[in-house]
Amino acid sequence: MFGTVLKELLSDSNRPTDINDGSWLAGHFLNRTFTLDTGPIVLDETGERQQPLTVQHFQGSNAWPVTVMTLDAFAARFTDSTKLLWPVPFPPPNEPPCGFYESPNQISLIVGCLALLLLLLLFVAILIGIGLRTSRRAAGEASAWDGYQLEQQLLRLALGFSSAATISPSTPAIRMNHRLSTVEQRNPAEIALPYF
Repeated sequence: MFGTVLKELLSDSNRPTDINDGSWLAGHFLNRTFTLDTGPIVLDETGERQQPLTVQHFQGSNAWPVTVMTLDAFAARFTDSTKLLWPVPFPPPNEPPCGFYESPNQISLIVGCLALLLLLLLFVAILIGIGLRTSRRAAGEASAWDGYQLEQQLLRLALGFSSAATISPSTPAIRMNHRLSTVEQRNPAEIALPYF
């Protein structure tokens, strides 16, 4: 609007132009109608602006908003310009379902239930892992104990002891290394042979 008035004043050579006089410049805006892209804007003698109000909406994949409704400032009535196309077959509700009246949101309930289910699955997986580790450890200890008993019996046979005899700490012990198939000397104090 300012550009329109300034262009008119500068292009008219018959009219004295004093851009520094604000009251003179403001007088050229009053009692006038300006036509813009948004519609006509009317300024009365006091500078009160009356213009139509528009409701715009993005229709489909259009990058620019489309005017769907206009409120005429003079007639005080709405005029539908374009049929409104909603992204879904119906308009959105006036009261959103996201706790408008302190009601729980359905999406929040679903997310909460899924998070609880994932935590429960994680807890069950941890329990299964602990159970498998414990059972493997128990199976490993049992097999190690069986190997220890076999070594003790072989040691007793190699040294010529009966099954009820014990080996004193002063007796040299012979240990079979099953992996390397070698016999090595060990200090009897390093191994403890239980009595069976």
